[in-house]
Amino acid sequence: MIFKFGEFELDTGKRELRRGTHVCATEPQVFNLLAFLIENRDRVVTRDELVDVVWRKRIVSESVIGSRINAARRAVNDDGKRQCVIRTLRKSGLRFVGTIAEAGVEGASASRAPKTHRAAFDLTGAPPLALLPFAAVDGSERSHVVAASLAEELQFFLHQVEWLRVIAPHPLAVGARRAVRSADEPARYVLEGSVRVEGDHCVVFARLTDARTRVCLWSERSACTSGDAGANLAQIARSIAHAVGEQVFAVERIRARTVPIQQRTVWDVVVVALSMIGTRRKDRVREAQHLLRSVIGSDIKSSAVLSLLSFCETLGVHLGWVSRKARAERALGYVEQALALNDQDPWAYLALGYARLYMESRTDEAITMLDHAVNLDPTLSIAHYLIALSSAYLGDTEKAFKEADIAERLSPLDLLAKGNVGAHDNVRATTSFVAGRYRDGINFAQRVLSLSPLQIPAQRQIVLNAAFAGDMKLAKGAIDKVTAGAPDVQRWLDESASLWSRTEDYNNYVRAFRIAGHH
Repeated sequence: MIFKFGEFELDTGKRELRRGTHVCATEPQVFNLLAFLIENRDRVVTRDELVDVVWRKRIVSESVIGSRINAARRAVNDDGKRQCVIRTLRKSGLRFVGTIAEAGVEGASASRAPKTHRAAFDLTGAPPLALLPFAAVDGSERSHVVAASLAEELQFFLHQVEWLRVIAPHPLAVGARRAVRSADEPARYVLEGSVRVEGDHCVVFARLTDARTRVCLWSERSACTSGDAGANLAQIARSIAHAVGEQVFAVERIRARTVPIQQRTVWDVVVVALSMIGTRRKDRVREAQHLLRSVIGSDIKSSAVLSLLSFCETLGVHLGWVSRKARAERALGYVEQALALNDQDPWAYLALGYARLYMESRTDEAITMLDHAVNLDPTLSIAHYLIALSSAYLGDTEKAFKEADIAERLSPLDLLAKGNVGAHDNVRATTSFVAGRYRDGINFAQRVLSLSPLQIPAQRQIVLNAAFAGDMKLAKGAIDKVTAGAPDVQRWLDESASLWSRTEDYNNYVRAFRIAGHH
């Protein structure tokens, strides 16, 4: 849906706020806040509703809510004094009061966009992380202010890591230790640290510890000038949040394997499965499927598990291990079961888009489903990767590169990205081949292989780009590795014909394999 007001357009399908032809940079929460207010412009929206929709019922302080409201106003050239677009009604809530000149639909995806933009799926057992107030080392008022500001920024960026359950700091407890317990269970991890302001410099120490053993798992020292404290602290907080997400997942991956199978939560099963899927080894992916099927065969009902099972089925076709004819029904069947359990699960729509692309070559419909997944979960990096891949098959290289950039930026926040390392560079290699940028394609594919050596699609891109770049040695070496990982190369070539919208792109694809020695 596209909403036009004044000189702005808010496009919920593309998740863009535009001012004329310029796309305005907006944080996901700010965009969701704007969209929710506009879609409910006929009434007053309470702050509780905003917490439910924008923060997905997480505990957030009034200052965080206020900062996002102010950011939304700035984004549409409004402010708290004028309130000509977003008006605050004391003790009631907020209301969008701008004049909507037009509300129209662009593309089929818009009609499927949820009204609340909420991620309505839960991974039971996901790790609670307690964010403790950072201590002001020197006790100065300035250090206390910086410490409080940093805590707010950290809370915001940690909440963007969708799978972390963040226990926020108490607003009155700056510098003091508090019990690290949520309403349901103790925190599994603790993030704490200190702030020291020395003249024009600010030094931040952060450390992540195991809440039970108090073992330090990670620590980092950051420094900045205090002249532009707001921007500097936001950058530091973003860096800390991303690093914490990586460290927690790495520890959880080890911990989950030690949990007896009968005692594993949905979170434990998904973490172990993603670790296996990320190896891109056929036997390990099959082991992941067996593990996931054991869950759906029990009393546990999880749309996330069913969606991941569907993803694995399509992945087997994508990697060339099996024929689409042998797996299409199963992949689509798992998605159907997932949506029956939860029709607002973003993973289910991602899996459906993936299946539409590789099982049925219905590229436009795949993009529609993937757009819907992004609307449900704006941090879903792998959905953007698959939109980029679909765009490359359509010959739209500009959109493909743009979506790949978004996929890379969001990858630290997306749990699915943990099992799909380097996906953004893989699709950049594919897009480079379509665009005739063969040396770039080689470099992108080699970056993927440096992280995940068994990536068959990356080896395919080496074949394609090296063959057209004239590097026969590299192309022939890559095709040997493709054949070793997925021997039936001809079946893959035949089944992939319908993926390409432009005949010349597919002909070049086949020609590259012929040049590299496939007959």
